[in-house]
Amino acid sequence: MAGFTYYEGILVFKNFKIGAEPNLKAETNNKYVPQAEVIYSGEHKIGFMLQNANYSLNKLLDKGQTIFETWVQFFNKLVTPESR
Repeated sequence: MAGFTYYEGILVFKNFKIGAEPNLKAETNNKYVPQAEVIYSGEHKIGFMLQNANYSLNKLLDKGQTIFETWVQFFNKLVTPESR
């Protein structure tokens, strides 16, 4: 995930855990990454999928696919996603 510390990640940080089920949404008006996939925890925008990981997902979203299972598999409260 990219951008966790720049968006609303801090608002969900203490409750974020392995097994959490974030939501993914395409952000088609993103001027930096035309195929940006935003990650939400509830109503909080917490970051973006890394560019090298979102190409296939973006194609599915473009075709109208909206049913995905997403969950947190790894979370280290001592390391921010940007520092990895």
